[in-house]
Amino acid sequence: MIENLPLVLHIGYHKTGTTYLQDAVFPTHPEIMYLGRRWKKESIHQFFLENQYTHPLQYDAGALRRKFYADLNDLFFNDIEKKKVLMVSHESLHSGPEWFGAEVVMMAERIKSLFPSAKIIIGIRNQLDYIESNYKSYIIHGGRLSYRNFIYHSYAFNYALKPKLEYDKVITRYKDLFGAANVCVYLLEGFKSDLRGEINRIWNFMGVSPLDSLSADKKNVGLSKTSIGFIRLLNKMIAYDFNEQYYHWMKSDVSKMERFRWNTVGLLKKIEAKKFFPLRNKLSDDKTSEHIKNQFRESNVILSAMLNREIKSLGYS
Repeated sequence: MIENLPLVLHIGYHKTGTTYLQDAVFPTHPEIMYLGRRWKKESIHQFFLENQYTHPLQYDAGALRRKFYADLNDLFFNDIEKKKVLMVSHESLHSGPEWFGAEVVMMAERIKSLFPSAKIIIGIRNQLDYIESNYKSYIIHGGRLSYRNFIYHSYAFNYALKPKLEYDKVITRYKDLFGAANVCVYLLEGFKSDLRGEINRIWNFMGVSPLDSLSADKKNVGLSKTSIGFIRLLNKMIAYDFNEQYYHWMKSDVSKMERFRWNTVGLLKKIEAKKFFPLRNKLSDDKTSEHIKNQFRESNVILSAMLNREIKSLGYS
């Protein structure tokens, strides 16, 4: 039965090479029964939506777990030969219904109640790059705040995203829940310096054989500062507030104006891909960069010792 396979959950973070892993790495391994994301079946997708968005007062982990395995046994009954692990990769699993991270502790406890014996993979990247990438996504999804206001004054950053980026605390929470041996942390920066070595750490953790070859790293290059500024101006004229815009988009329930906005974003991406002229990608000035780095110096010292890896040279303050 499929529930006898060990379960591995790659839970995020966003912006840590998740699309590359989901498209070119996890689905290619013959010993992994990979469920998604990209989802093998729509019912699996709906299960994880229900897991994330069910209100705590209505949440029933036992009933959800039984539903999950019943669906899998129906879908994949004849497809488990030679498989060593069952796997889900979903970058929102660690953060849940709130984009920026205010629910990260609730989601850790929810995952534990749902899959108590799971093994957890967490991807991280240096905080300054993460915040810039996250902010760009916030703007693409309808955000209106300037970068400086987002950093210095917003609830989203200071009470949700910033605590989530104290990686040592999040990793410790998962190790306390699942056991240190059942939590694996990879660095996005490791993909750039030693892709095979970083992926092999994941294979070893999962208990599957290393692969002889890896597909080339597909990079999602973020939009430039100029394009992000233009989209923010557009948002101020025609977008709802960020949360409404984001959740409408998830349901594909969008107005004509919002379709126009998304088409504009797509056009800007195509134009920038042509590289007609150099554009600045970085959003932070020196003062803001230093302000951000100062928020995480103490956390990153603990993180480096926890991972037994030198990370300062990789952009971690």
